[in-house]
Amino acid sequence: MRFLYLFLVLLPFKLISQTALSDFQVKTNACINERLQITNLSVGAITQEWDFCETDLLAPPQLDNDLVLTNVQGLVDLRVKSDNNNWYSFVCDADGNKLVRLSYGNSLDNVPSQSAVLSLPIPSGLDLIKLGSLWYGLIGTYSAPSKLYLLEFGNSLANSPVVSQVQTPDNILNG
Repeated sequence: MRFLYLFLVLLPFKLISQTALSDFQVKTNACINERLQITNLSVGAITQEWDFCETDLLAPPQLDNDLVLTNVQGLVDLRVKSDNNNWYSFVCDADGNKLVRLSYGNSLDNVPSQSAVLSLPIPSGLDLIKLGSLWYGLIGTYSAPSKLYLLEFGNSLANSPVVSQVQTPDNILNG
């Protein structure tokens, strides 16, 4: 009984000690077209992912003063990944019905080449993961009925993916 009591008393301390603390510093006001500097003050995070709401990205896509995404009409999701010292970002273009890959080479400071990876009806929601030496992606569509697709890139995000639809129960996905 004492062991159980001691375990219950010490359990919160163990959990707290392993929890990452998210903290960012950014100006509270800004002018239109002003670049914002976001300082990451987070503690205890192993990896980080930046995610913006869809409505934040409805303006014409412009990633930098010198880079405007060509032929992208409705940016709703963006993922950035490093693969063998090369950087890629993938953009869901909901209005253009396609997934676009930006290839930066060895630095995100480079001007990327842009290419359409595949066509999908209103792609909106993408995640990429590397399992072992192979890259996979999951992407959903917002069109009714919504669908989920598996992307198999093989050993490099530079490859064209093999695309297959993930079978889901009817009406389980809604947007």
